[in-house]
Order: sequence, then structure tokens, then C-alpha cells
Amino acid sequence: MELIVWNERTGNMVGGHQRYKIMVNELGHTELTVSVVDLDEQQEKLLNLALIRSVGTGMMKPFIDCLMICR
Repeated sequence: MELIVWNERTGNMVGGHQRYKIMVNELGHTELTVSVVDLDEQQEKLLNLALIRSVGTGMMKPFIDCLMICR
């Protein structure tokens, strides 16, 4: 299962919105494990698009790795 991605710099959830809703609203979790990134707004938007396109393909980690290298 892919993690929820949270951008520390902006405070935005970048990926995992549906997982978050299910885990909090339906399963009652009060604490979640997240992947924390530190991206500017442009990088955040690119990651968000990449995550949307990678859903179900298992390609999330390469996109995150790429963004971290490009910083």
C-alpha cells in the first residue's frame, strides 16, 4: 500500500487523499504513517500530478525519488 504524502513546507497533503478518508473516517484511525516531503509549490503540483498518473502502477517511489534529486 502506498503511503499518504504530506508536504512539510506547505502543510498540504500531496497524495493519498482517498486512503486518508478511509483510514480516518471509516476505520477510525487517529494516527497515520505518512511520507514527508519538503517541496516548493511548483514541485508539489508536479508530484501531485505524478501521483495521480501513477495510481495502481506502483510508480510512486520513482517519482518521489526524481523530485528529491531535482531539488
